[in-house]
Amino acid sequence: MRSLRGAPLAAVAALVVAGCGGISNADFARRADAICTQFNRTAPGPLGPKVSSVEAVRYATREIQLRTGLDAKLRMLTVPEDLKGDFVTFNADTQQLIAIVRRRRAAAVANDVKRYQQLVRMFGTVALGRERYAMRLGFQVCGRTRAGGPQKSG
Repeated sequence: MRSLRGAPLAAVAALVVAGCGGISNADFARRADAICTQFNRTAPGPLGPKVSSVEAVRYATREIQLRTGLDAKLRMLTVPEDLKGDFVTFNADTQQLIAIVRRRRAAAVANDVKRYQQLVRMFGTVALGRERYAMRLGFQVCGRTRAGGPQKSG
């Protein structure tokens, strides 16, 4: 008959090794959401419908700074292996959003209201597409829109 004295030790060792594989999906999402929650506290509120081009330039400049910083912080997180593909897509969409804000800033500098409005709509479309990946990543805050309003987080 085989001895079972080593069995509990082997089971514990197997659990420890399995746990060394990295961060859980839930922990990853919780850490990302904590960063995005902090971002939301500093992000400017949405612009009203009657803003000057100077205000729009100032707003876009601040938004570019904040979104770029947020993106850098999120990219520093350890990502679970099974979420890496979705996170790559989420990050690519984030870069697309930042590029749209840069173009929106340029439209505001040129006082091109029509182009600015097109870019606002484009931003919304890309943000909604990115939200699918935010949900797949388990994010509750990052990349999520609120009640059809403008997106603030990451």
